[in-house]
Amino acid sequence: MTLLAVTSFEEMQCLGSLKDGTFWTSGSNEDPKCDEEKKYAWCSTGFNISDSLISSDKFWLPPTVAPPTLERCLAVVLSSTPQKGMVHKKCDEALPFICQHPVDCPKDCFKNMNFLDNYRQCCALGMETLNLDTAAEQLGLTNMSLGFKNDWKANFNYWTSGTWRGSPEGHFSWCEPFGPAIFPPNLTWQRGQPDNMGGNESCVHFRFVLNSTGTILTDRSCDNKFIFACKGNWTTATRQCCNIGMNLASIESAGKLGCFSKIVEKFGTESYGDFWLSGTDLGCPSDFWWCSLNRGFVNSELEWKAGHPKSGCVYLESRNGSVLLASADCTEKKKYLCEARKKATVQKGTQGECAEIWNITTKEIDLLMNAASFVSPTTTISLDLKVCTKTNLLVN
Repeated sequence: MTLLAVTSFEEMQCLGSLKDGTFWTSGSNEDPKCDEEKKYAWCSTGFNISDSLISSDKFWLPPTVAPPTLERCLAVVLSSTPQKGMVHKKCDEALPFICQHPVDCPKDCFKNMNFLDNYRQCCALGMETLNLDTAAEQLGLTNMSLGFKNDWKANFNYWTSGTWRGSPEGHFSWCEPFGPAIFPPNLTWQRGQPDNMGGNESCVHFRFVLNSTGTILTDRSCDNKFIFACKGNWTTATRQCCNIGMNLASIESAGKLGCFSKIVEKFGTESYGDFWLSGTDLGCPSDFWWCSLNRGFVNSELEWKAGHPKSGCVYLESRNGSVLLASADCTEKKKYLCEARKKATVQKGTQGECAEIWNITTKEIDLLMNAASFVSPTTTISLDLKVCTKTNLLVN
């Protein structure tokens, strides 16, 4: 088991049912990295504590004051009254503690779990559990499934955050990060659903059926095991990449876009979808800006989807063996791509990236950085390297 991490307001409320007292959690800014970033993190999961929790008075036990320098670890004060929340403590204090079952990152996308574990898994990933904010969002998933039904390799059954528990009578609600939200009208349920069979079906399951219906909702026992499903917007994607020591990906050149095209060609439908990138025109000094690189767009090198770009955030559209850049409202829910340099010096990291993008060896990259060797009559130069130099590859 692992030391407690209180990752949502719902968990804080749930802990209120335990005995009163002050208990250690795994939250801290004692870690050198946390101190450097001036951020709190859950040491048991390795993720930063979300900004929405840190900035909320509901997360802290009143009164909220700046912690003394030596109080770097977090404990939770529990009470049957509304007076509960996090407090700062010296890390060497003797306090009781609470352990919990760990929520491990899945080894693949097809890990079955029950309703509650699905919710915990998404929280641990810094995302929200699948929900449908509008009927149009469900229609979008239907159209996606029908567009790829002949090559569909994904699973069919997924958990959502939907339940009737705690909802007004006759209604279902999504368990959103900041409270429940009643289902929007006109969502598509399976015929005869929901039926609460046996009086024990209080959780909502989502299914792809790959016919004209496309996608359906049904009620199921919360103990059933389905594939976990999460979603997040552009801001969530940026934060999530940062939390794992990476950056939201940037595609700043035609060569890098070509690299992703090769991936799509190789893996086909498994790599299809819409993926957030770090590009946006919101709060930037030019029309569009790669936030991860702090660099403007070179539009002549980039291939945009017809009718784009539009104001908002940039995503990579992967369809039918090709990739294009497109833009959308930053609050939309999409997958995301993270990237990081290999563990090497900045120069070696850049060389490695160039070698992969242009399909040449790192030794040939070294040639580009050594003019004397490059022009030597005894040097053997591959066709790929010749093509690479004709495209004005720059190695910094």
